[in-house]
Amino acid sequence: MLTIKEIIQLLPLLQSLNFALLLLATRNSNSKANKILGIYMLINFLQYFLQAFDIFRLYDMTIITYYLIMPFMLSSVPFLYFYIKSLTVENYRFGYKELVHFIPSFIILILNIFSFGGISYNDKILIIKGLYKSSDPHLTFFLTTYKLSNLIYNVQIIFYSGLMIFLLMKHKSNIKQQFSYKENISLNWLTVFITVFVCFSIFELTVYYTKFISLSEIYYSLIIVSFLTFLGFFGIKQSDIYTSTIQFYKKQQTRTLSITGSKLLPHSGANKEPVNIKKEIIRPVLINEATAIGLANNDINKINSDNTTLLHEFTEEKNLKKNFILSEQQTANIIQNLNELMETEKPYLNSRLTLSDLAGALHINRNYLSQIINIHFNKNFITFINEFRVKKAQELLVDSEYDKFSIDGIAAETGFNSRSSFYSAFKKHTGITPSEYKKHKEKTV
Repeated sequence: MLTIKEIIQLLPLLQSLNFALLLLATRNSNSKANKILGIYMLINFLQYFLQAFDIFRLYDMTIITYYLIMPFMLSSVPFLYFYIKSLTVENYRFGYKELVHFIPSFIILILNIFSFGGISYNDKILIIKGLYKSSDPHLTFFLTTYKLSNLIYNVQIIFYSGLMIFLLMKHKSNIKQQFSYKENISLNWLTVFITVFVCFSIFELTVYYTKFISLSEIYYSLIIVSFLTFLGFFGIKQSDIYTSTIQFYKKQQTRTLSITGSKLLPHSGANKEPVNIKKEIIRPVLINEATAIGLANNDINKINSDNTTLLHEFTEEKNLKKNFILSEQQTANIIQNLNELMETEKPYLNSRLTLSDLAGALHINRNYLSQIINIHFNKNFITFINEFRVKKAQELLVDSEYDKFSIDGIAAETGFNSRSSFYSAFKKHTGITPSEYKKHKEKTV
């Protein structure tokens, strides 16, 4: 019968397996990130599974697999880094170049096989029990390799933690430049996890090297379970952040922009009146959404043909020079078209508006649009869009037709996803809260 201690020590094994199956089996818009996190959980499961042989004193099985534990440990941290990269880097792909991160794990595996295989059965049992009495050179070499593995793992913790923090900081900066909202994409939960992960790793290193305190195996197992539960739970809930920039547009909602022209011209061949859009921007349709909007194959091919220039600009975006290459006239025309679009179509009412959406509606590369907003308007994208939303909210707050609307209702009508983001943006741009603004206007009327 299992003891309480053994049950608790098995929890990391069971929890990592549970999340590995959930993440690898789930198919959604964020399946790529889920798969990477699922592999991370699977590696943890295999590591704890091999350690379980030692916990239950199954020494014959432990001898067979003991040399695999450290290679698995050295593979886990890189996969955590890949997971964060898949969430924070647009169009990230796990390619062959990523295999360089597993060189330490592969080297330790080879060294372990070479050294552990030459150790006698009795000496292997002594190693597992923590008793090192033999002077066998294979044993000495294996123990040296084991210490080296721990050192490499500790270096990994420091190195990859730095990379992960850098990715999260860069992502938070990108949000302001590419998105008009922060809800469900800020990855604050992941920032909390990495912070706690780093603090615990430092504590673990201190315990390992100084021996000033003894960390109970029960407490250690519970901490690991807490980490896995937090990461797995929020990982499953996390939706995709960066979607593909190669998009197709509905014919009736498309406008063609001539950079050297002065107006937004109707799409060639479009005789119908523009669609009356209130809260939805002239929105791009992803390829896998074509069926949902009722487009036939011929329609998709026609849209593809009509948007060749747009697609070419998007696919070549990475090759653009960092310097501003538009002429003053081109810049002025884009600004004029942008202002016209904001006033007539009111794309800011779309609570999920992105820089790519707005650039797509203008048929220009989003790098151009981003630089224009940054340089000409001296704002980042989210600030630029929120100013329009706040101005619209100011109108609605004093409009008698919206007297029955709550503050949350006004926020939703003007493109904000939450009350907190509405209050924050409104106070930033006006200096007072929406409630205070409404009361002040009512008194002055």
